[in-house]
Amino acid sequence: MSKTIKPLPTPVQTGSLDAETLGRFIRARRTQSGMGIHEAAAFCGVAVDTLAKIETARGDVRLSSVLTVCRMFGINLIVESWGMMMSERLSVFLNREPLGVLTLHGEEDRYGLEYAASWLAGQGYAVSPHLKPGECQSEQIKRFLSNLLPEGSGSMNCHVAIRYRRAMSSA
Repeated sequence: MSKTIKPLPTPVQTGSLDAETLGRFIRARRTQSGMGIHEAAAFCGVAVDTLAKIETARGDVRLSSVLTVCRMFGINLIVESWGMMMSERLSVFLNREPLGVLTLHGEEDRYGLEYAASWLAGQGYAVSPHLKPGECQSEQIKRFLSNLLPEGSGSMNCHVAIRYRRAMSSA
């Protein structure tokens, strides 16, 4: 009698892709497909140990193996062109602990906030009820920042600070 595979929910990606998050996506897709690890490894043409390492982000594996597993499970990885991305990143700390990364995307006046995994694991709370992990919208971030800064200076000061930093780094 074959073992019943319990499908795992599709994970939520709250920031940049890392090995652990990709592993959770692959494991979720495998279990949602009803495959055990041995069957899935044979399906993808990789060793069971390799697939286990990919799913748990433990140990080194060849990039070609990771890409093969993703392709076989229909997981698309997309690389954005860095020449088109005019974005600036600012590390944010609260009480000397890394809270996350604030991003200003190009000339689009669009903001992003990615909480640090260590913050979510240790502190586990959002800095505002409107800035929940994985649900931060640009307008909410802008409003939050403008409330932190003196009246009327809001996002303009962020733009000035980022442009100043850009000019200083290219000088």
